[in-house]
Amino acid sequence: MLGIGLWWLARAEAATRRRGEQFDDDKPAPVRAIKRDEPLRERASLASAFDPAEIPADHRYDAGPSVVLAALPLVIVIAVNFLMSIVVLPRLDTAYLADEAFGATSLKAVGVFGLSSSRSSPPS
Repeated sequence: MLGIGLWWLARAEAATRRRGEQFDDDKPAPVRAIKRDEPLRERASLASAFDPAEIPADHRYDAGPSVVLAALPLVIVIAVNFLMSIVVLPRLDTAYLADEAFGATSLKAVGVFGLSSSRSSPPS
């Protein structure tokens, strides 16, 4: 799949170069030219609620998010997983899982969260 995808991209790049389009990463298109490109504005506004004419001139956001902001989703997932396994899961009434209708199992055997299995006591 990777090979076919790279082949297709190389073919598309060669076709655009033959049409006279250029790819120059060092020199982005001037904002004024983008704002006046009517076909680009039409496509962008149809794809989403974005209009290239709204791009402020000479204003670039080169800085990414801070390290703390970038790590926040990972920290939240780990914290919620930990709280679920320490606070929520032990307080659930899971006695119904022992019924034959539910497969005669237990929450420990199901292993809902990775941390919950590490808290469980070893089999006796």
